[in-house]
Amino acid sequence: MAAVYENFGISFSYPENWKLVEEQAQEWPRSTSVYSPSDAFWNVTVHPSETELQEAVDAVVAAMDETYDDFEYETTTETFAGYETFGCNMHFYCLDMLVQAQVRAFDFAGAKVLVMFQGEDREFDRLRDVFSAITHDLVNRQTGV
Repeated sequence: MAAVYENFGISFSYPENWKLVEEQAQEWPRSTSVYSPSDAFWNVTVHPSETELQEAVDAVVAAMDETYDDFEYETTTETFAGYETFGCNMHFYCLDMLVQAQVRAFDFAGAKVLVMFQGEDREFDRLRDVFSAITHDLVNRQTGV
C-alpha cells in the first residue's frame, strides 16, 4: 500500500511503512522527507519561483563537500516519467560506511523542486527502485501525465 503526501503545491505517493517528516514547513524553501525503516531517505525541497536550480544543486554539493570527508560527485542527467532532469550523484563516507546520494532538479510549471535520495551503499542499491518510483509519481502528478 502507498500513502500520499500533498502540500506546498506538490504531491507524491510513498510506501506507507516509511516515516514522513515535514522538515521545513514555515519558510522557503520548504522540505519534506520520507524515511525507510532502515533510515535511507527520499527528500523533496520546493523552492521559490525565482530560484536558479543549478545554484541550488551547487549549494547541496558544497554543503555535502564541507560536511563529509572523501566526498566525490559527478554531474548527470536522468529522465523520470519522460521528464529530463539534471543533478549530481554523490559518494562519501559517514561513520565508516560508504553512502550514496543523488540530487535531481525539476523545473515544473508550478514549482521549482530538488529531489534528493540517500542511503548506505548496499541499502541505496536495494532501494533505488523505490526512490525512482516515488520520483516518477511526483513527476506524473506535477505534469498531469
